[in-house]
Amino acid sequence: MKKKDFIKLLAEAMDTTQKEANDTFTMVFDVITDVMDGGEEVSIPKFGKFFTQVREARTCRNPQSGEPMEVPEKRVPKFKASSILKTSMLED
Repeated sequence: MKKKDFIKLLAEAMDTTQKEANDTFTMVFDVITDVMDGGEEVSIPKFGKFFTQVREARTCRNPQSGEPMEVPEKRVPKFKASSILKTSMLED
């Protein structure tokens, strides 16, 4: 499902316009992103949690030249599905 299809379903469920549904969708994900940028996690009961994790610095090899190169430490976004969501996926 693409974003525009999701927005269409959201607009129908909210009984509103697609523009208002898109604005709501955008605001929700902007807030989640801002909270994660601050180093906090966002837990949504029965769905899961969004959080960031630090990926340690490491040495790897450049695939073209074979030269060793340093990859710096960085924070990456993660999502962990709740057990309820996982169970509901198995029931379908």
